[in-house]
Amino acid sequence: MKMKNLSNLILIGTISFCTITCNQKNKKEKILNIKSPNESISINFQLQNGIPFYQVDFKNKSIIDTSRLGFEFANIPSLKDNFEIDSSYIRSFSETWKPKTGQFSTIKNEYNELIIRLKEKSTAARTLILYFRVFDEGLAIRYEIPAQKGVDSILVSDELTQFNLLGNHKAWWNEAHYDSYEIMYNTTPLSDVKSLIQNFNTKSEAANELYMKNIAHTLAFNTPLTMVTSDSVYISFHEANLTKYPEMTLALEDAKPFRLKSDLVPWPDGIKVRAKTNLISPWRTVHITKNPADFMTSYLEENLNEPSKIDDESFITPIKYMGVWWGYHIGKFTWDPRGARGIADGLDDWMIKKPHGASTENTKKYIDFASKNKIPFLLIEGWNPTNYAIDSVDNFQKSHKDFDLKKVVDYGKSKNVEIVIHNESMGQAKNLELQMDSAFSRYNKLGIRAMKVGWAWHLETKNFNRNWKGRNDTSKYIGGKYFQHSQWAVEHYRRVLECAAKNKQMVALHEYIKETGIRRTYPNLMALEGVRGNEYNPWNKGKGNLPEHVTIIPFTRQLAGPIDYTPGIFDVLFDKYKGPQRVNNTLANQLALYVVFWSPMQMAADLPENYENHPAFEFIKNVPTTWDTTLVLNASIGDYTTVVRKNGKNWYLGSVTDENKRSLNIKLDFLNANKSYQMIIYRDADDADWKTNPVAYTIEKKMVKKGDNYILNLAAGGGQAIEIIEK
Repeated sequence: MKMKNLSNLILIGTISFCTITCNQKNKKEKILNIKSPNESISINFQLQNGIPFYQVDFKNKSIIDTSRLGFEFANIPSLKDNFEIDSSYIRSFSETWKPKTGQFSTIKNEYNELIIRLKEKSTAARTLILYFRVFDEGLAIRYEIPAQKGVDSILVSDELTQFNLLGNHKAWWNEAHYDSYEIMYNTTPLSDVKSLIQNFNTKSEAANELYMKNIAHTLAFNTPLTMVTSDSVYISFHEANLTKYPEMTLALEDAKPFRLKSDLVPWPDGIKVRAKTNLISPWRTVHITKNPADFMTSYLEENLNEPSKIDDESFITPIKYMGVWWGYHIGKFTWDPRGARGIADGLDDWMIKKPHGASTENTKKYIDFASKNKIPFLLIEGWNPTNYAIDSVDNFQKSHKDFDLKKVVDYGKSKNVEIVIHNESMGQAKNLELQMDSAFSRYNKLGIRAMKVGWAWHLETKNFNRNWKGRNDTSKYIGGKYFQHSQWAVEHYRRVLECAAKNKQMVALHEYIKETGIRRTYPNLMALEGVRGNEYNPWNKGKGNLPEHVTIIPFTRQLAGPIDYTPGIFDVLFDKYKGPQRVNNTLANQLALYVVFWSPMQMAADLPENYENHPAFEFIKNVPTTWDTTLVLNASIGDYTTVVRKNGKNWYLGSVTDENKRSLNIKLDFLNANKSYQMIIYRDADDADWKTNPVAYTIEKKMVKKGDNYILNLAAGGGQAIEIIEK
């Protein structure tokens, strides 16, 4: 696919350049400085004894202390010291662009950039280019090792990027796993992290509940990693434009207790990056603000990615869908009609010996319900054999005997319901790559333009008989399989995304690498999992997702991009099918998540019978999945948040709280003057409580206008969802 013409920009970017230094050989090392457009964030760069360091100020106060940059290599000398500044310059850039879907109809991308060319003072005289971009909301750092004499290939053994923090900040974090992000968040000072991670594999409830075990490794965090300083400055670390490079986790350095360092996910032999020159790293991003609400509306990562590479985006549309998915998790259906031997040994009885969810007969019933309720898409999951035990299968083309894909697709067309096809690779990446061209092309010919693809196990590049009884024995893992967040995996996922785009298909991706703004370049990427979602609530181990979980995600995982969390569970106890598991929120909280968790591909996840004739289902049917603008009315990480989003003339509000009951005051200043609005309020009943009375709710209506005050009464573990309709 060729690069799309920049005519999609409303305002073509403007660039200005200013040379700072040039040819500084034999001159005293000096500080180079770059500021954000509003001058609130400042980066200072300096060589100290030939070693590159940077330092960050926020509102004239240091926020990241002197921190080094550079690389160690396995095949050539390191590129970390003995430098001099060969040249440097500043440029300013500003543009406005239109996303295909998202939180806003237009995005402003404005920054100042310092570009520094470093050259070794040795006879090799190798070059390293550093890029520092500073936005009003944060900053980004990137490396380039250009093509040059004497460097034919690069084997990175370590990236030395540091973030030297200035205190024992309070952090919202989960531990790096290299294969999964589906872990509960912790809220602790940085000083408590080491002991907690060391106990992770033996004592953590989240670890015991994680289906994909992993070996212990460094003391490191997943990103986005969010924290707050003692003087209430909020910081979040992430990365952008992750391309041909492994994921960056952030390790705690023993030498200095509050210094973070880039820790890249390795290949099986321990190498971090394999590359030819020119090597360009992802951007290392830092969000900095006094208001945590800014994290929820940031487009820093997407602004650090290239414009869309998809020439014809007409197939991309916001999606609302249903599916047989939830029935599998609560034990109403089975994925595989062949019984216990057709799927992995050792699975719980509730996953087998049940009616097949994705039979032709059953999916037609779901299509009928979706059509009647104007839900335009239906996910078909479990339609094909996911055979773990044989060497080679054509499972992305072959249906179970009780399912006819063409017949179901055609029936959906007759009812104005499109099919979202699901492909579960079970980590058999080579098998997926061998099939995806023909399979995705077939789906395209059938008229399927939306897919869900999953990698629910360790990645393998060849198919072989697995010893399932030892599937949690990871002692040989490093020797022959790829981590899901390694460089090989990142490139594999990109091939899948590009193949889907070529076949005009939108995708939701599960067990995928974290989003780093790539959806700007490939807007067919609709949503990702990359989070411990609703599916953990009915699983047999642990306690599900605790109420505060949904009040942390907006400021951590959601900073990275849209989430396929699968909200909308009305029967939060589902004790008809299994117990003692449950959803640890109220029904009103589940409604509010459609606004709090933004995604252009949202699922109405519960069973049709739980929605049938249910008044609260009207909110799910009406709430949009893409927005013209977004405002965060209040925000306290791990406690509560309230978000209001506009689509057309109407607004939609979602508010959630943790395990504590709350009353939050909001002012309706965002409404248009001289207009009247009707609020349709879906709130927790007065006696609602997530533990004792989770499904009690009330629907109210009232007329409001700009400037009115409104009190949001939220039950413990509860929420509130509101339609605000212009009259």
